[in-house]
Amino acid sequence: MLVIEETVTVPESKVVPLGSNQIIQNESAFPDVDIEYVSPVPAPVSSAIPAPSPSDTTTPTTPLDDFITMNVCPFYNPMFNRVTPISIQSQRKELTTAISPYLSNSFDISMLEISAIVPYILSKNSRKEIYRVLKKINNYLDLMPDDTSVLLWASNLYLRLGDFDNAYNSLKKVLETIDSILGLVCAVPNELIFAISTTDPTDIIITNSQSYVSTDSTKFTYTSMARSLNCNPFIVFRTKVATALAEAYFTESRDVLDKDKRRSYELLKKGVSTYDENYKTSTLIDNWGLSQPTTLLDNSNLLVTTRSFIRHNMNQMEYLYNLTIAECNTNLAFTKSIINQHSSCEDALAKFKNGFNSYKEVLEIVHRTNKQHYDFDIGIIGKRSGISRIERDVRDVAILNEDALAKIAPYTFRNIHEESNAELPEGIFRSDTNFWKKYEEIWEKNKTSLMVIDDMFTPEGLTTLRRFVEGTTMWHNPKPSGYICAFLDYGFSSPIVAQAVHELKSNMPKTLCDHRLKTTWGYKYPDGNQADGIDVHSDFAAININCWITPEDTVEEGTGGMIIWPVKPPSNWTNTGHYNVARRIYPMMNKTTGMFEVAFNQTGEQLTTEVYKFTEEAEKITPRVKVPYRSNRCVFFDSSYVHATDLVRFGEGYKSRRINLTFLFGAMGASCSKASAFKQSGVLASELTKKEKLEEEREKARQK
Repeated sequence: MLVIEETVTVPESKVVPLGSNQIIQNESAFPDVDIEYVSPVPAPVSSAIPAPSPSDTTTPTTPLDDFITMNVCPFYNPMFNRVTPISIQSQRKELTTAISPYLSNSFDISMLEISAIVPYILSKNSRKEIYRVLKKINNYLDLMPDDTSVLLWASNLYLRLGDFDNAYNSLKKVLETIDSILGLVCAVPNELIFAISTTDPTDIIITNSQSYVSTDSTKFTYTSMARSLNCNPFIVFRTKVATALAEAYFTESRDVLDKDKRRSYELLKKGVSTYDENYKTSTLIDNWGLSQPTTLLDNSNLLVTTRSFIRHNMNQMEYLYNLTIAECNTNLAFTKSIINQHSSCEDALAKFKNGFNSYKEVLEIVHRTNKQHYDFDIGIIGKRSGISRIERDVRDVAILNEDALAKIAPYTFRNIHEESNAELPEGIFRSDTNFWKKYEEIWEKNKTSLMVIDDMFTPEGLTTLRRFVEGTTMWHNPKPSGYICAFLDYGFSSPIVAQAVHELKSNMPKTLCDHRLKTTWGYKYPDGNQADGIDVHSDFAAININCWITPEDTVEEGTGGMIIWPVKPPSNWTNTGHYNVARRIYPMMNKTTGMFEVAFNQTGEQLTTEVYKFTEEAEKITPRVKVPYRSNRCVFFDSSYVHATDLVRFGEGYKSRRINLTFLFGAMGASCSKASAFKQSGVLASELTKKEKLEEEREKARQK
């Protein structure tokens, strides 16, 4: 996704088209602007619940009001029609005081999202205190079972005790409560009007969830193209809670791996399926949005995208159409999948054909409405093959008008089709124990934490993975330089992905040690000579495994691989500031020409310069490592190492696109000993919980 600024007022001198001699120097030139909400449609409220007494209530609020007030935790209880008696408020206030030592922000679930580092409590006295707090929480939840904030507090405390079962139950109750609301609030169509004033009559920045409607000399009005107003906040919140639940599953999966591989695998699959369920809920629940220009996923941008993204989706629809022609009614497994997902071969063919035609028409609209040529007369670093990255990035930007949005809304950011994602009984990776032992020893002796392994995947595993990534419509995140992404929380969440992670952990216990899965994703690049690849960056993890699965028969020699600088970066680097630099690209409407175009600032370029300088200094210590491209090759390395994709020069055609799969394990900078220490504390906490529960049951039996 391109990084786009929020709604802003833009002084004329601060926004400049590419090609002029001015550059936006920093983001502070873009102050926030108040957004005017015009007649939003509230969620319907049931009239079956009698109004409470004025003396014993607070002011009623809508779910959205609660969401905004509490930031990320909507407090909702249908039993009380979202009106809470003062007696219960007092009880809840006591809970807030009791929980405060354990949460820095009582409404913040960020600790749940990274549950792998929630500190386990082993002290006997501290555990007794937490049980005391949990008893108060459970008494309160008997009266207010749908208070999602308190359920989240409970899940956090259960995780600290190593009581995963109760933590899972608390998080699942939150999801159930959200789902009971979604059907109500997401069924109501409504739109939101944004009014922006500006002194500049020529250019206006277009924000990431709005489309151009009308202008006069001083005022620009936009209609929201986002999900219905009441629906989207709950989808965002649901995703946060689902992430917390998946993280907890991944953590326990790591903790039990040594003693029970089968259970570890089942927990891993539950974590991945939690992401998958949330993804499908997010893309299907807003039925009104199915017929509207809409941005369905919170971090996916439909208004400002890339031509490579549109072209890929068009090519994928064509691929699926041809695949259905070739295999429907001849390949039994494929035919069954088509019928389950699309009712019939004919319906699937019609959907894929219509999708192809819609994307093709949108490319034509973009060509007519977007500025095609920029005069790059400013010096930009990182030139490759005579063209700068920023130049290629800008030429690839596509700003969509309402007509374009309407054409692709039924197909974009939606779970249209899933392909070949079932587990493989014979395994994805080779089963030769001597093979894995050899590379475990190489990693252990390797001082640079960098290793290349060829032929890890079995032929069947490689073929199945290729078919999965080529046929599944999960590529929802366009990026600069033309590549697109499929993330774990947005569709890259199938059983075959869980199987791959489990086999990696099982086959390489010394290399991956007690690091747990952090995330996994797929990246796909344009075919032909249309991409530079990913610029210098690092990924926030302990170990990075980067696997390439596209056949190399069409790869231009010396391209397609990756470059790694095997030196640890400075300790003061930050994830967003250095490890992953984002250039700010601003879409604009030029009223004089009537064309969409872009501007940018130099913040990203300045940070990239700093990263480049680091790589130059690093090469004085140790040479860069250039890993050539080869299909069925995986590169293992310390994830803090700065690395970049080499030039991407693959052949023409949908199946020739460079595809890499990435698996990240552990926290950046964490050694195996640190990961082991945390795991052991988790195991001890879980054992204490089991012992305490057993003692409690025995005490109850004695009392009877």
